Amino acid sequence: MRKVCSVVAFTVMVALVAPYCTNNSRFGLPAPCTNVTAASEDATLLAYVNANNMTGAIKADNNIYYIIDNPGSGLQPNNATTVRVTYRGRLMNNTVFDSSVNVNSPATFAYNSVIPAFQFALSKIRKGGRIRFVTPSSLAYGCSGSGSTIPANSPLFFEVNLIDVF
Repeated sequence: MRKVCSVVAFTVMVALVAPYCTNNSRFGLPAPCTNVTAASEDATLLAYVNANNMTGAIKADNNIYYIIDNPGSGLQPNNATTVRVTYRGRLMNNTVFDSSVNVNSPATFAYNSVIPAFQFALSKIRKGGRIRFVTPSSLAYGCSGSGSTIPANSPLFFEVNLIDVF
């Protein structure tokens, strides 16, 4: 009888505790992160393109919409280069979440250290070039977002001037 009670008690305990193990939010921990698909955000991206007069935007296979305002003529960035850029990033409601333009200070970073959408866009232009693009969240910060300024699963808009490649 004692063995049966122990087994029953263990089974009840597992039944009560198991749901808490699969839902971290009950303990104040973040819930598991799930990215949305680029295809599911396409209507949002296209609406932004249309509402912001991005006439002639090209839709890439990865669902990034972009316009090359100036292709540039210098070096083209790649995984072995460092770039210097000015940029402005916006949420879909046009709130600026980051900008090197506002502080008049170009940003310098390794090409391969930025989000995939930024790498994709920079690969389309050369030194001296300018590009604008709207990216699905999965090619930006995904379900984790970025700090308090970019919510999870946020499609983003960027305008980038490629000042230098070295």
